[in-house]
Amino acid sequence: MDRHAKRTFTTAWLVASAVLLFLLIALYFVPEKTLFAASEAFKVPHRSGETCALCGMTRAFAAIARGDFSTALIYNRGAVAFYGALFANQLVVAFFLLRRMHKRRYHHAGA
Repeated sequence: MDRHAKRTFTTAWLVASAVLLFLLIALYFVPEKTLFAASEAFKVPHRSGETCALCGMTRAFAAIARGDFSTALIYNRGAVAFYGALFANQLVVAFFLLRRMHKRRYHHAGA
């Protein structure tokens, strides 16, 4: 991957991660009623009986924010794993940014 493509990918990843971090934090501060009302805007109509991978995810994430993992699994079986993956991504971003800051500080100190 060339330097420009790598920089573009990294920027896109950091921006997407910032948006996801905002959404994860919102779960803890925005009332559930407001979350559910907002998620209705993204609801996709399905044929009767069909569900999608994200069906119930808002309610499941709200349950996870309350610490109710068993209810989250009822709303969406993949919610806990997906939440864990999003949380792990935030840890990787934090490590990446700290490492980058350390490299810049070390590089500038040696100049």
